[in-house]
Amino acid sequence: MTLNNYLPNETDLENVKATPQAVQSTNETSHQPIDGLDYKVLFEEGDCLIESEDGPEFAIEKNGVYTMHYDKDEQEYFASRKSLCTPLYVKSVKRNRTEGDLVVRIAYRLQNEWYETDIPSSEINEGIASKLTRLGVVINPTPGNKSHIAHYIMLLIKETKFESIHDHVGFRSNQETHNLDSSIMFNHHSQELERNSDGKVSVKESTVSHIYQKALMPKGDLEELRTNLHPLLEYNEVKFALAIGFSSMLHGYLKLFKPDLLNYIVHFHGNSSTGKTTAARLAVSVNGNPFKSPLKASWNWTLNALLKVIENNYGLTVLFDESSMASRDAADLIYQFSDGEERGRLNRSAGQRERSKFATICVSTGEQSLKDLDRRGRNVQNAGLSVRAIEVTDIAFMPNREVAESVAQIVQQYHGLLGPVFAEKLLHYHPEQIIETWETVRSEYEQSVGVQSNYVNRLSPMFATLEMAFSIAHNHVLLTDEHTEMDETEKLVFRNFLLDIFKAQLTNIDHSGAAYDRLKNFIVENIRKFKYSDYLPNTTQTFGKITMKAKSRGYEVFILQDILEKFFREAGYTSPLVVLKEWRGKGLVKSEQDRLTARVKGLSDGRLTGYCIIFEQGTFDDYLQDSSGIQSSLFDAQLSKPRISRLQPHEIKRTKPIISEEPSMNESIDLSIDVELPPQDEDDI
Repeated sequence: MTLNNYLPNETDLENVKATPQAVQSTNETSHQPIDGLDYKVLFEEGDCLIESEDGPEFAIEKNGVYTMHYDKDEQEYFASRKSLCTPLYVKSVKRNRTEGDLVVRIAYRLQNEWYETDIPSSEINEGIASKLTRLGVVINPTPGNKSHIAHYIMLLIKETKFESIHDHVGFRSNQETHNLDSSIMFNHHSQELERNSDGKVSVKESTVSHIYQKALMPKGDLEELRTNLHPLLEYNEVKFALAIGFSSMLHGYLKLFKPDLLNYIVHFHGNSSTGKTTAARLAVSVNGNPFKSPLKASWNWTLNALLKVIENNYGLTVLFDESSMASRDAADLIYQFSDGEERGRLNRSAGQRERSKFATICVSTGEQSLKDLDRRGRNVQNAGLSVRAIEVTDIAFMPNREVAESVAQIVQQYHGLLGPVFAEKLLHYHPEQIIETWETVRSEYEQSVGVQSNYVNRLSPMFATLEMAFSIAHNHVLLTDEHTEMDETEKLVFRNFLLDIFKAQLTNIDHSGAAYDRLKNFIVENIRKFKYSDYLPNTTQTFGKITMKAKSRGYEVFILQDILEKFFREAGYTSPLVVLKEWRGKGLVKSEQDRLTARVKGLSDGRLTGYCIIFEQGTFDDYLQDSSGIQSSLFDAQLSKPRISRLQPHEIKRTKPIISEEPSMNESIDLSIDVELPPQDEDDI
């Protein structure tokens, strides 16, 4: 099943607009209903009846609201002698499409001036009278008037056209338990697209919350945007930026059915004037204005502010600009953002505080790597961060100056146009079709990368989403009638572009390999602090012992526990146990099955705890004495007198290595307590 070539033959979109109910009203004599009622004008110029199925209920007159009563003898309705309250009416009603709650805007007159207040419909009961009284509304204290006030307001709500609003943007469902046949909504600036359970797609008017009003307001003409973009689609860098913008929408859609998917950050890391900010703005412009909050934020903001800006965002790309301005750890934000939910906190009354939730993609820029954003000033080496934040560092984010200027101009003139069109096309597919195609693309990436690793499985969803989103957008959103879809060659070229980024990220994640190389350099730099054969360190500090294995001519390096732990800390490895376990899995750590540490004799009067690391043949040949007894260049100079005053005579004469070629586990290795450092990623342990 090929998703890219699938589209329904006929659109099912229908413009569904609610029609206002007629408010029944009368004049003073005939009480005939009139349409197009303006309550404010009525209070100033005329009279009106508010009726229900049981008949007239209230009368609006210049000086206030009156209740209506039925006279059995006269067989007609008449207004009460005293008013219910001073002039008061419902100006507008907003209905939250997700929760179904109503917010009522009530207008009231106080000393010939009109004022307004918003009241949730849940508060419209007898208690509403007390709130209105505090605002200055005069209510007649006649028994029963409190309930009359609530009833009057509810009747006006019934006769008022609801203004539909949504407090979230992107893809959501009205149902807590979502399945393939559930309805799906996409909310944008003033539109609400919905795929019903029967598969039909409709569009309704729906106002976004004031937080997103300016950021999501569409600008420009869609056809002009397509025409201007088309010449730039030959560049992979432009495709990549657009892919990020569309992938956030596909990601928000997929999260409805795959809640375990991680939100991810794409970080453009490089020198100034390489086009990274221009590319990031192009990604954000798919759905809105990349210069306006909440689609744009800064790393200089507090953690709570950054999490708040993405609250209730389920598919719109957000820009975090200038990582070099950050004054906090990036790790905390990355983990919470990736999980899609703010960390739980208690309020002042020790209750659980409501947490922000989101499901989107963030594009980040800066001359500084996210790994460098650590309050202790170290470069964080953590695989958990690397599978959540893709660092793109070795490409030109814009291919040349001319393209960068064209993109910058497009972003200024057009934004917020492509996203709703993409959402409409996406909703016309059956969810099962979307998921099936996505799984296929993901498997192809895992096979194409050519590496067997758990990290491949963690990164493949991100790259599958990028490619699939752009493929749909290119063929069904970006093209004009004059252009054709991407051919197989173009698809392959773009996939190879993404695969290069994928493989570069895998290289960055191989922290165990990088740590092994760094430790090798560390040992070479401190070679005089290790005991070797008859050589004793000249300094008062000893790091460990180096022993050559006779047959393989490889090296076993015993490093004291505190020395290796300090090495990991200073190198930025927040989970050294993970690294050590990966080393042991590769046969690079000599220990028993349930321990990583070893204990040896020969460096002091007793046994010392440390780690025994294996290095291949020739690793330290240029730095240590070879088998012929000829010193290498590092030891050509005359050594100072060995420090032997604290050693026993029989220890001075010993030349046999402490760790033998085939050691007995009972004699030469005694396990000690493992290093216990707090894990940074629960998946790593």
